[in-house]
Amino acid sequence: MDEDLRALERATAATPQDAGAWLRLAVALDRLGRPHACLAAARRSLSLDRSSREATELSRRAFREVAKPLSESELRSAIGRALGQPGPYENAPGWDLFELLAGTLDPTTGAVAWVEDRTRPRRVDPSPVHIECHTELRIARAGREVLTWPLEHYNPFFETRVHHLHLEDNRATVVYREKHRIVAAVVPFVGLPRFRLARLAHADSRCPGSSLLRGR
Repeated sequence: MDEDLRALERATAATPQDAGAWLRLAVALDRLGRPHACLAAARRSLSLDRSSREATELSRRAFREVAKPLSESELRSAIGRALGQPGPYENAPGWDLFELLAGTLDPTTGAVAWVEDRTRPRRVDPSPVHIECHTELRIARAGREVLTWPLEHYNPFFETRVHHLHLEDNRATVVYREKHRIVAAVVPFVGLPRFRLARLAHADSRCPGSSLLRGR
């Protein structure tokens, strides 16, 4: 089997644009019980042929095997590594309230996505009715932040609950409830997000690998 695997690897190196070669490698890696490598090969095949149902199913199955929910401490450590920090990600100073609402890790790239919520009185008017609040999707990878996107929101002071957060390739998918709507957004690392309203049958359902923490 090792020789067969090496032959498949040589085939992808010789013809890197051949979706079928990457799919055959992914199938072999799946049979060998190597889900991380299988996921990478299946995703490469899918990037070359988006119509491949086999590559789509294999990618999803491998992702379910390698992804796992993260506790808040694990998420903070993953964010710190993705940002190139010496330790876990800490609360931003100067905010009365700082919460991580959700987070997820792409096991094939080390990219981390998280939604954070920050609140404090406005400095220009510290009265209780003037509150500065930010609810943002942030993504980091390979020692730097690649995206900060403010969630589309009626008013971020009101409750935000993240139902799904998922990373794949160079985009994040986030489904969340704000004051009036449930919103689904596909947010690429580069380019404009795509939106649509979403109705969820189960408000606490989640994608594999996403950690859903507290929401205000």
